[in-house]
Amino acid sequence: MFKVESINHTVFILADFLEYQALSKGKCALNDLRSFLSASDDELEIGCIDEGDDKVLNKLQEALLCCSQRKKEFCEYPFVINEQSIALSNNFNDKELIYLFLLLANRMNMQKERVQEGKDATKLFEHLCRLDVLNYFGNRSKCEIFGTSVVVNFKDNVDALLKKLNVMGEYKQPYGGTNQQKDGGVDIVAWIPFEDGKDSQLIALGQCKTGSNWQNLIRKVDFFDNFSTGRPFVNPLYMFFVSEDFGRNKWEEYSRGGGILFDRKRVLEFLPDSIKDIDSALFEDIQTWVYATIGYINENRE
Repeated sequence: MFKVESINHTVFILADFLEYQALSKGKCALNDLRSFLSASDDELEIGCIDEGDDKVLNKLQEALLCCSQRKKEFCEYPFVINEQSIALSNNFNDKELIYLFLLLANRMNMQKERVQEGKDATKLFEHLCRLDVLNYFGNRSKCEIFGTSVVVNFKDNVDALLKKLNVMGEYKQPYGGTNQQKDGGVDIVAWIPFEDGKDSQLIALGQCKTGSNWQNLIRKVDFFDNFSTGRPFVNPLYMFFVSEDFGRNKWEEYSRGGGILFDRKRVLEFLPDSIKDIDSALFEDIQTWVYATIGYINENRE
């Protein structure tokens, strides 16, 4: 469950909180939140309670403005913004449903609440990211989710991947390794092959992270150095996908650390216009997860 008890958060987190409240209740008025949100001591003038109330309301208004900016920038946005409130739209399209999925996949507890009605948000997010990559690199590109094929042994998965990529070499166990790898830190692999089947091609390795505790997980994985006796002739690109919207905060730091960075807006931007037409099963699973999660929130509301 997503809980915010004070205004001592970034405006993006508070904007998510307004959306979350509107999603679960249908409508969220700023005045309704003032009663249980507080300001820290360093935001108040000592002995001035009214000033504290103003700080809370001002910060909430900033968050509502952030929601208004999202409505302009994201295009696909399932909320209606009024002067002092935000409400869930009565009817929203397919991509707006995906926005709700990204919001919830970011703000729900992905350790305890990621599975709803048998659907795993982390796996659904990986499949969305795969569609992003195919759209981003173009119709000649190929992209697979690594480690979820028929072969479930990590060694065999690596060998199969090397063969698909025409990379010389075979699996090797890293020195001091425990042989307990699941995916080697790689969730998706993309490449643009040539008809000649030779190496020297674009290869991209991506990591996909739901939840809100991804910042310390950003890194470029030395996948081929760690797990293969050979490596591609051309160094691979790296990609990092998150379901969070954090504006430009630490954008350069995260990008240099993780590679081509997809945040909530970019994930939405490069999805196909109609996910339902391209992968109806994926869309139905996401829809199931979103509505089940909303039901879970309402059942467990304090």
